[in-house]
Amino acid sequence: SSFGFQSTVSDRGRSPVPYPMQRPPRRRGVLAHVVALVAVGVALHCCGSHVLMASVSLADGSASRVELGPLRAFGSKLDALWVKLANLKDRMLGRLSTETVNLRRQLLDVKTEARRALIVAKRDGREAILAARRAARAAEGDLTGEARVILEQAEVEAREKLALAEVTWRKEIEDVKAEIIREALGKSAK
Repeated sequence: SSFGFQSTVSDRGRSPVPYPMQRPPRRRGVLAHVVALVAVGVALHCCGSHVLMASVSLADGSASRVELGPLRAFGSKLDALWVKLANLKDRMLGRLSTETVNLRRQLLDVKTEARRALIVAKRDGREAILAARRAARAAEGDLTGEARVILEQAEVEAREKLALAEVTWRKEIEDVKAEIIREALGKSAK
């Protein structure tokens, strides 16, 4: 065998047939990914990456504490890092303006509020569904059918609220991004 080929002789005495040697499947990449994920998890847990807390006013006017959780907090920190890098790049190129900085800060705020709004919408939807399920379990006889209808309505309303929250925050983010682009194009035209 030469050049990475192995040859075999068949039972009938035909000429050898070359075929490439099979390599074992590579598992080093999987191990590297697992190690990286564990390292990020340990860093988030141990190095003081506290869960971001925010006070969000609910529809009834009361304030509620909303946790962003470690991954969403990490995403917010990454967004802030990208904004800082974009500001640094613009400063180095001489294009940085206070309008750009303010618009980027506004984009960060909109994204953070959108994350919080989604958390609140999901939490409220889960609570409504759980309340309807409790009512369905507690109902007896003829009321069971009505309780199931209420449960289905609660599930539909929860899905609608979540979809509305997603559409709203996506539109807000797109509006801020469009404003940033308009501001950048306005500066480049000058």
